[in-house]
Formats: sequence, C-alpha cells, structure tokens
Amino acid sequence: MLTQAGELRGQGLADDVSWASLFWTIGAALAAFCWFLGFLSTRYVDKSEREADRVGNLNMANLYHGIGFWVLLLSLVLFLIGAICIALALGMEVPATAT
Repeated sequence: MLTQAGELRGQGLADDVSWASLFWTIGAALAAFCWFLGFLSTRYVDKSEREADRVGNLNMANLYHGIGFWVLLLSLVLFLIGAICIALALGMEVPATAT
C-alpha cells in the first residue's frame, strides 16, 4: 500500500487506506505485545517451580495467558477490519455468507 500511496491519493482513497493502515498498525502492535504477555506467563510458570508460592505464581501465569489470548483475538479482528476497509474502498463487495 505504501508504494501505491500516491496513486491511491489521486483516486481519492487516501482516507480509506489511512484507516486500514491504522487498524493494521494497531493489530501488529498488539500481536507483538502478545509475545511479551507470553514471556510473562512463562516466567511465572518458571517461578512456580522454584518458589514457595506455587499457586500464586501459577495464577499470575494464567492471568497473563488469558490476557494474551484476548489481545491476540483483538489483534486478528483489527487485521480483518483493515482488510475489509481496503476491500470496500477498492469497490469490492464483501461476500455474504451462504445460508
């Protein structure tokens, strides 16, 4: 998209592409943040094996694991929204689901 930004701007699609880029950027940042949450979860599992507060550490590991799951899901939704924004901006119809 960046290589075609000038052409898209000339066609009046700059706003739509900007929104898609924003959704994709936030989605990518959240996906990267999932790695950090996974690291924290893993560290608390490690701590549970070395320290006396096993249950507390495992609870923290589960908390970070759960947060990571929802952040990952949000990341995927934002990527999907960005793709739909581009598809709609380029005049493509989003196919209806078969019933």
